[in-house]
Amino acid sequence: MAAEGVLLVWLAPEEGSLPAFRTWHHGGGFVSTIPGVTGYSALSAQDEVEEHTPYRFQIAYFVDDVQAITSNIYDNAMATKPNCVKSADWHLYRSLLIEGVKTMPSGSVCVQVGQTPGDDPGVLQDFDQWFRKEHLPMLTKVPGWRAGRRMEFVNHVGGVQREYAAPFIANHRYLPENGLNGPEWQESVHTEWTAKVRGYMIKPNHRRIWTIEKEVLLE
Repeated sequence: MAAEGVLLVWLAPEEGSLPAFRTWHHGGGFVSTIPGVTGYSALSAQDEVEEHTPYRFQIAYFVDDVQAITSNIYDNAMATKPNCVKSADWHLYRSLLIEGVKTMPSGSVCVQVGQTPGDDPGVLQDFDQWFRKEHLPMLTKVPGWRAGRRMEFVNHVGGVQREYAAPFIANHRYLPENGLNGPEWQESVHTEWTAKVRGYMIKPNHRRIWTIEKEVLLE
């Protein structure tokens, strides 16, 4: 059975090739080599370069079947990559929950939060219910929130894996003018249930903040 999801491609440009890289990045990058792409989001990082957050660019490809993305697809894509691309890590995620609009205007903000709970079935069930019943509904009240997606890691299919592939990622998108860090957002991250869920985590959250430079639907 096909599993709809997202291919996250973490990207590093070759030194001195940024203008050419941005043109390729905005044009969808590897889009012509990946089967079942229904759209893509070209992202640039707002956060700082650190050891655990090494990549400055990402393309999120929305695909109709993550199981169709194989290591052979990766190898063929990298064999034809332009000289402006230094490296790329591919992480596959299946979608668990999707809410909100399908596309965002350029300049919007994408917040990706990778989470690593323990693997106890009760923990995972409560974690899922927290997101569905409390956390996401509260985030929808943050000014500028327009879309959210929760995803579960499937596989990595290539690259040196410099960026951590969290077992779960929550992806929220906001308009350029938004209420991130404001009172509604603060309320959403300071509840009793959130504190309980935070205690389930066996690794710190892997949080990335991106600017959506270009988003395209292909359907």
